[in-house]
Amino acid sequence: MYRGAHATILAWIGLLLGATSLAAQDTAIAQQYADGVHALFAGDYEAAVTALTRVIEKSDQDPRAYFFRGAAYWALGEKEKAEADFRAGAEREVFGPPLPYSLNDVLERIQGKVRMRIEAAREEARERYRKEEAARKAARYEALRRAKQLVLYPPRPLPAAEKILKEIKLASLPSDPFATGTLFASGKPAPEGSKKLLTAIPVSHPAAGGNAEAPAAGQPAAPAAGDPFGSDPAPKPAPSKPEKDDPFGSDPFGN
Repeated sequence: MYRGAHATILAWIGLLLGATSLAAQDTAIAQQYADGVHALFAGDYEAAVTALTRVIEKSDQDPRAYFFRGAAYWALGEKEKAEADFRAGAEREVFGPPLPYSLNDVLERIQGKVRMRIEAAREEARERYRKEEAARKAARYEALRRAKQLVLYPPRPLPAAEKILKEIKLASLPSDPFATGTLFASGKPAPEGSKKLLTAIPVSHPAAGGNAEAPAAGQPAAPAAGDPFGSDPAPKPAPSKPEKDDPFGSDPFGN
């Protein structure tokens, strides 16, 4: 019992010491931040960079430190470092947790070209945030749509390939010229009754005397090939004899 109470007391003491340490650290960071801002507006830009760099090293989520250090770099002529700090501050403002203060009020003392560059970086970060948020919303909508489709129309499993082949019933076609009686795809015997289809179809055979087909028993003969209407051929007229008084009816040369 006493050991448990002793452990609880030590735990509380540790928590108090940790809270005190954090509070002291926050106080030190706040003091360094105040020193950096004071040095910036006093014109001591190098001291401002030094103090604000310590703030960023200990707490890199405060956008104010980046904006003010960027302003100090701009005054020192180090434009690339200034632009990098402006972008870093804008990213922490837009993508970080909500700020407990108004950043516009904090940056009110910075004007001119430096403020224009800061606002350009902030707008760029906001635009990127809007695009990413739109992409996230589109992805969520597509995920919900697909989930709804799966609920309303669940996919049906396809039968195995062997089962599909067994359900397909193939037979030899009546127009099979070889009459093999086998399945074309597998070479297996055709189902019973498929060969009867072949024998049931009448097939014409050529006549013995030529290419014309012989008429079936009890059927009239086919018309001649030259007369499509099947009428009797007209008799040929007999040659007329020339009359005696025809001067041209006889051969004047006696032939």
